[in-house]
Amino acid sequence: MPQFLLIALLAGFPFFSRAENTDNPALIQLDETLQHRAEFTQKRNRKISSLRSLLLDKNLGGEERFRLQQKLWEEYSTFRIDSALYYCLQNESLGSQLPNDRYLKDAALNLSHAYILAGMTHEALLLLDQLEKQALNEGQKTAYYSSRLTLYNYLRAYLSKSPQLANYQQLYHQYQDSLLSQLKPTDVIYPVIIAENMMADGQTAATIPILQKALSSLQPTDRPFAFTAYTLATAYGLLGEEDKQIQALALSARSDIENGIKEHAALRELAILLEKKGESESAFYYTKIALEDATFSGSKLRTFEIGQILPLINQSYINLRDRKKRLYLWSLWLGGGLLLFILIAFLFFLRQRKKLQTAYQENQEINLRLKSSVQGLAESNQLIQTKNEQLAAANKQRETYIAQYLKLCSSYIGKMDHFRNRLRNKASSSSMDDLLKVLKSKEWIEEELLAFYRDFDQAFLDLYPNFVRDFNALLKPDAQVHLKEGELLNTELRIFALIRLGINESPQIAEFLRYSTTTIYNYRTSARNKAAGPRDLFENQVKMITS
Repeated sequence: MPQFLLIALLAGFPFFSRAENTDNPALIQLDETLQHRAEFTQKRNRKISSLRSLLLDKNLGGEERFRLQQKLWEEYSTFRIDSALYYCLQNESLGSQLPNDRYLKDAALNLSHAYILAGMTHEALLLLDQLEKQALNEGQKTAYYSSRLTLYNYLRAYLSKSPQLANYQQLYHQYQDSLLSQLKPTDVIYPVIIAENMMADGQTAATIPILQKALSSLQPTDRPFAFTAYTLATAYGLLGEEDKQIQALALSARSDIENGIKEHAALRELAILLEKKGESESAFYYTKIALEDATFSGSKLRTFEIGQILPLINQSYINLRDRKKRLYLWSLWLGGGLLLFILIAFLFFLRQRKKLQTAYQENQEINLRLKSSVQGLAESNQLIQTKNEQLAAANKQRETYIAQYLKLCSSYIGKMDHFRNRLRNKASSSSMDDLLKVLKSKEWIEEELLAFYRDFDQAFLDLYPNFVRDFNALLKPDAQVHLKEGELLNTELRIFALIRLGINESPQIAEFLRYSTTTIYNYRTSARNKAAGPRDLFENQVKMITS
């Protein structure tokens, strides 16, 4: 399922809030940590920005620049995969210029891993096949087997129903053994790999003390803490100890969030478990955050995995919402009955006032209180009516967009049929040169593109009528976007309109707008350079435009 469709599904619940209570301390701490996600992300951004600023030093030597770009790749590999891929490609170019071929091999190994994270498994496999294992040093061999292991793990996930799955399983365990032979017992990843091997051999119970000991030697801010806790959760799951599995997954997720990690798996697994326990709101909440992070990082695997579970969790949440809606309707009926009772009581007291002149003052006070109650209920009804009107307006807008989409599709079908008839007539009545002239002409497709962009611009501005104003507010005063007469959006604004809709990848934007990826990248870079605030936060600020 494409990323923007997943985002659209979750966007259908804008008023969602975490409503379920839990007495699980691990989940309580996780929820508290999630409240500070933005702070942890900013901290990670600041760390990366400080590294990037060091690259501006023109006196940097080639080897120093290589090592600095390698640090940036390591930081971005779990944060923004497209940026990680960029610095790997930079190091590949730089490594070929350095006298020691060790740098070129390091660059190739890093690039293969970046390809895997970006979902480019074919490119990763080709690159790894080109490397000669005998020519690698010990550290490079470890990285080589680690990349192979990650590659076949991803392929197992992508092709879980493929006839090739058994082959990928075999290759995964083969390279798992190879990696284990390279590791030392003191390596932080060693307990995880040995535990996975033991679980594959049916010795799951014996892995628990190994992983618990490894976890106790780590701090939650240590990167290995998250995947060690995740492996421990896997072991608990195989043993059927669901509560302990949830606790371990919560620890893994907390570590990922506190470290600003966006490419993670624990939250998704936690959502699956909570959904099975009937905690639909919590499952939906964690799935929503997992999808936001997967989209932010550009992780193809994590987005794919979330796409597999989203329909089930989404349906459960809809069912829960329907139950609450029925309860709300019952509350309305009860409120109506209460209102009727108050009105009857009010009339009764009016009659009593006429009969009991001596109790006039007391009845007057009662009437004032009753009037206040009626006014409160009237205000509540007005609020309900306003909400219903807003819901009706939203439904009408949705119907309008559906009608517009159907009209657009019908129009394109009609135009294609007209174009086909035109070509048939040309083929029947004209020479081949005339037919080729019509086929080579771009006039028709350009007109259709302009019409398509006009429809897109109008639909987007219907959703975000103040987008141009709010976008300009993020730019320096001398860098404002000024539209021509009759122009709704220009190319730059369309690029950031797509980013606001959740389409972040430059290749996807380039395909949508019929530009090269380089052109889209240049537009994005130019806009960040014109930002009134921090350029690294510019696109995030665009995504936060709400009107």
